[in-house]
Amino acid sequence: MRPVGPDRRMPAIDPVTASPRPYWSVMVPSYNAPDLLARTLESVLAQDPGEQVMQIEVVDDASAGDDIARVVDRVGGARVGLHVQPRNVGASANFTTCIRRSTGWWVHILHSDDVVLPGFYRRYGAQIEAFPDAVVVGGRAIDVDHDERRLGLTPQVPAADGSLRDAGFTIVSRNPLRFVSTVVARRAYEAVGGFHPDLFHACDWEMWVRLAVTGTVAWVDEPLGLYRNHDASDSRRLHDSTAYLDDCVRAVQLMAGHLPAEHRGRAVVAGNRNVAGYALHVGRVLVDAGAYRLALANVAQAVRIDPSAATLRRAAVVARRAVAGRLGAHRAATPSAPRC
Repeated sequence: MRPVGPDRRMPAIDPVTASPRPYWSVMVPSYNAPDLLARTLESVLAQDPGEQVMQIEVVDDASAGDDIARVVDRVGGARVGLHVQPRNVGASANFTTCIRRSTGWWVHILHSDDVVLPGFYRRYGAQIEAFPDAVVVGGRAIDVDHDERRLGLTPQVPAADGSLRDAGFTIVSRNPLRFVSTVVARRAYEAVGGFHPDLFHACDWEMWVRLAVTGTVAWVDEPLGLYRNHDASDSRRLHDSTAYLDDCVRAVQLMAGHLPAEHRGRAVVAGNRNVAGYALHVGRVLVDAGAYRLALANVAQAVRIDPSAATLRRAAVVARRAVAGRLGAHRAATPSAPRC
């Protein structure tokens, strides 16, 4: 791990002084959605190597009622810890609390609606042994819906001999990592600090780049995590407006600043193109949901963020679908004139 001075703007992460320490800390940030939390915990407990090897704790961001506590008690009993924030602090601060409460050498922040597949910790542990200087171990994840029906895979990225090539730039330009498929050496969090307090939607993206420039990002080819997209997720709620894109564009500027000066310009271009592509993806989803006006707003933002020929061509396709949908909906809602 390359030496790096802590960014004083970031929340400090103090070293662990307790001994002995577990190898893994599986930290589960939660906010409401207790029905999905049970599945998440069950997927971890099915691979539980014991409390001396793995810390498992839910860090709840002041959910309403006591449903989260009930699920933790029913599914995990005394094996799973529970820490409840005294007030709602937001996603970024809750993720930082997860790091601060972790005691293991490697930290896995696992969202309370995601799932680890059998063999996850064994396979990731083997990659850590193969790359003892790694600060991050990542891999592809499987996108699923609420009922775990497969939607696709997260992006394929250039990996050579088990590690990510040009990791910082690759993450800016492709954003291949999800919490469910990413584990981080706690020493690396201690070096760079917690999650950016002014980012919400893109705080993990920025963190992965901040970490990647300090050392090796090892890569697991096999997708071993389910990343769940559903109506109650934070990501879906953010798509009720286009404000999430401002967060992403700001993150691109921050991430480019972490890279060597000679790479910053192309990182901004590539990162903005990535954000524009995401906006168009959201636009397509909104068209399918019948939210045509909001879909067009996402198209307009995509073109503003990256007015390249490639983005313009893709934007035109989504815009045509949205306009056709709006016209069709208008015709269906307009009463026909009576025939004489």
